Amino acid sequence: MRPSTIFIGFVLLAGSMILACDPDKKNCWCGEYSYGCCETITILVFWDYEVCARIEYSYDDEAMDISITVDDKNIFEDTLSVDRLDGEERCTYYKGFKMCLNFSELELKGRSMHLCIDVDVMRGRSNVYDKNFCFTVGNKESAPLALN
Repeated sequence: MRPSTIFIGFVLLAGSMILACDPDKKNCWCGEYSYGCCETITILVFWDYEVCARIEYSYDDEAMDISITVDDKNIFEDTLSVDRLDGEERCTYYKGFKMCLNFSELELKGRSMHLCIDVDVMRGRSNVYDKNFCFTVGNKESAPLALN
Protein backbone atom coordinates (compact mmCIF):
# COMPACT_ATOMS: atom_id res chain seq x y z
CA MET A 1 0.00 0.00 0.00
CA ARG A 2 1.29 3.46 -0.88
CA PRO A 3 1.97 5.72 2.13
CA SER A 4 0.41 8.61 0.28
CA THR A 5 -2.84 6.63 0.33
CA ILE A 6 -2.53 6.18 4.08
CA PHE A 7 -2.12 9.89 4.64
CA ILE A 8 -4.83 10.69 2.11
CA GLY A 9 -7.11 8.52 4.23
CA PHE A 10 -5.96 10.29 7.38
CA VAL A 11 -6.64 13.72 5.92
CA LEU A 12 -10.00 12.67 4.50
CA LEU A 13 -10.96 11.19 7.85
CA ALA A 14 -9.73 14.07 9.96
CA GLY A 15 -11.62 16.70 7.99
CA SER A 16 -10.79 20.33 7.53
CA MET A 17 -12.09 21.75 10.82
CA ILE A 18 -13.21 20.10 14.04
CA LEU A 19 -14.71 22.68 16.35
CA ALA A 20 -14.10 21.54 19.93
CA CYS A 21 -14.70 17.93 19.02
CA ASP A 22 -17.98 17.49 17.21
CA PRO A 23 -17.78 14.16 15.33
CA ASP A 24 -18.53 15.38 11.82
CA LYS A 25 -18.03 12.21 9.83
CA LYS A 26 -19.30 8.62 9.84
CA ASN A 27 -16.95 6.22 11.70
CA CYS A 28 -15.47 9.07 13.77
CA TRP A 29 -15.47 9.52 17.52
CA CYS A 30 -14.28 12.08 19.99
CA GLY A 31 -13.76 12.98 23.58
CA GLU A 32 -13.26 16.45 24.90
CA TYR A 33 -9.53 16.35 24.07
CA SER A 34 -9.33 13.67 21.36
CA TYR A 35 -10.57 12.95 17.86
CA GLY A 36 -10.25 9.85 15.72
CA CYS A 37 -11.64 8.16 12.65
CA CYS A 38 -11.43 4.76 10.96
CA GLU A 39 -12.30 3.90 7.40
CA THR A 40 -11.74 1.06 4.98
CA ILE A 41 -9.73 2.27 2.00
CA THR A 42 -9.67 0.18 -1.17
CA ILE A 43 -6.57 0.25 -3.36
CA LEU A 44 -7.46 -0.74 -6.91
CA VAL A 45 -10.05 -3.51 -6.40
CA PHE A 46 -7.81 -6.04 -4.69
CA TRP A 47 -6.66 -4.57 -1.38
CA ASP A 48 -8.71 -3.17 1.48
CA TYR A 49 -6.96 -1.44 4.36
CA GLU A 50 -8.49 -0.30 7.64
CA VAL A 51 -6.88 3.09 8.30
CA CYS A 52 -7.34 4.75 11.70
CA ALA A 53 -6.02 8.07 12.95
CA ARG A 54 -6.18 9.49 16.47
CA ILE A 55 -5.07 12.81 17.94
CA GLU A 56 -5.17 13.37 21.70
CA TYR A 57 -4.35 16.62 23.48
CA SER A 58 -3.24 16.54 27.12
CA TYR A 59 -3.73 19.97 28.65
CA ASP A 60 -2.16 18.89 31.95
CA ASP A 61 0.99 17.46 30.29
CA GLU A 62 1.11 20.23 27.64
CA ALA A 63 1.51 17.50 25.00
CA MET A 64 -0.25 15.99 21.99
CA ASP A 65 -0.22 12.31 21.00
CA ILE A 66 -0.64 11.32 17.35
CA SER A 67 -1.09 7.75 16.13
CA ILE A 68 -1.93 6.22 12.75
CA THR A 69 -2.63 2.53 12.22
CA VAL A 70 -3.18 0.41 9.13
CA ASP A 71 -4.92 -2.94 9.67
CA ASP A 72 -4.25 -2.65 13.43
CA LYS A 73 -0.51 -2.15 12.79
CA ASN A 74 0.89 1.06 14.22
CA ILE A 75 2.80 2.89 11.48
CA PHE A 76 3.22 6.28 13.16
CA GLU A 77 3.16 7.35 16.78
CA ASP A 78 4.62 10.39 18.48
CA THR A 79 4.16 12.61 21.52
CA LEU A 80 4.89 16.28 20.97
CA SER A 81 5.29 19.09 23.47
CA VAL A 82 2.73 21.77 22.59
CA ASP A 83 5.10 24.59 23.49
CA ARG A 84 7.33 23.50 20.57
CA LEU A 85 4.65 22.47 18.05
CA ASP A 86 4.53 25.62 15.93
CA GLY A 87 7.03 25.14 13.10
CA GLU A 88 7.86 21.58 14.21
CA GLU A 89 8.32 18.79 11.66
CA ARG A 90 8.12 15.02 12.24
CA CYS A 91 9.05 12.53 9.51
CA THR A 92 8.95 8.76 9.17
CA TYR A 93 9.64 6.25 6.41
CA TYR A 94 7.12 3.67 5.27
CA LYS A 95 7.60 1.27 2.32
CA GLY A 96 9.96 3.55 0.40
CA PHE A 97 8.13 6.79 1.09
CA LYS A 98 9.15 9.64 3.36
CA MET A 99 6.17 11.08 5.22
CA CYS A 100 6.40 14.38 7.08
CA LEU A 101 3.97 16.24 9.30
CA ASN A 102 4.59 19.99 9.59
CA PHE A 103 2.75 21.81 12.38
CA SER A 104 1.64 25.45 12.23
CA GLU A 105 -0.93 27.99 13.42
CA LEU A 106 -0.86 26.66 16.98
CA GLU A 107 -3.30 28.48 19.21
CA LEU A 108 -3.84 27.58 22.85
CA LYS A 109 -6.73 29.22 24.64
CA GLY A 110 -7.79 28.02 28.05
CA ARG A 111 -8.06 24.23 27.79
CA SER A 112 -8.45 24.11 23.99
CA MET A 113 -5.93 23.69 21.19
CA HIS A 114 -6.17 24.71 17.54
CA LEU A 115 -3.52 23.39 15.16
CA CYS A 116 -2.89 23.05 11.43
CA ILE A 117 -0.91 20.13 9.99
CA ASP A 118 0.66 19.98 6.54
CA VAL A 119 1.14 16.40 5.35
CA ASP A 120 3.91 15.80 2.79
CA VAL A 121 4.65 12.41 1.21
CA MET A 122 7.76 12.08 -0.93
CA ARG A 123 9.24 9.33 -3.08
CA GLY A 124 12.90 10.19 -3.60
CA ARG A 125 12.91 13.91 -4.36
CA SER A 126 9.40 13.94 -5.80
CA ASN A 127 6.56 15.21 -3.66
CA VAL A 128 3.69 12.82 -4.37
CA TYR A 129 1.18 14.25 -1.88
CA ASP A 130 0.73 17.54 -0.02
CA LYS A 131 -2.32 18.47 2.03
CA ASN A 132 -3.03 20.97 4.80
CA PHE A 133 -5.78 20.63 7.39
CA CYS A 134 -6.72 22.22 10.72
CA PHE A 135 -8.59 21.07 13.81
CA THR A 136 -9.62 22.26 17.26
CA VAL A 137 -10.06 20.10 20.36
CA GLY A 138 -10.75 20.99 23.96
CA ASN A 139 -13.29 22.84 26.03
CA LYS A 140 -15.88 24.54 23.78
CA GLU A 141 -16.18 27.55 26.05
CA SER A 142 -12.48 28.31 25.62
CA ALA A 143 -12.06 27.22 21.98
CA PRO A 144 -10.47 29.62 19.49
CA LEU A 145 -12.75 30.91 16.78
CA ALA A 146 -12.76 28.75 13.66
CA LEU A 147 -12.13 30.68 10.45
CA ASN A 148 -12.76 28.90 7.16
